[in-house]
Amino acid sequence: MTFLDEEHHRGAWENRTLPAWFLRSGRWQWLTVLEDGKTRYETIEVFNGPAAWLVKWFVGGNLRLGFKAMADGLKERTENLVRSS
Repeated sequence: MTFLDEEHHRGAWENRTLPAWFLRSGRWQWLTVLEDGKTRYETIEVFNGPAAWLVKWFVGGNLRLGFKAMADGLKERTENLVRSS
C-alpha cells in the first residue's frame, strides 16, 4: 500500500515485485456513499513499461473480469453494511 485514507475510503498501491524498468503498475480505489444509500466504487489501474503490452495481450480480458467482480463484491458488501447500520 502506498496510500490509505480510511476516513474517505481511499487506497492505492503499486506493484513492486518486478523491476520498474520492466513493469510498473499502480492502482487507486475509492468508495463514495451516495445520498440514496448506494455506493459508488471507482478505480484506476495504470501499467507502464515494456511488459505492459504483455499484460494487455495475454491477461487483459481476465483482468477486466477480475476488476468487475471486485467492484461488484465491494459494492454489495458496502451497501449491506450501510443498510445494517
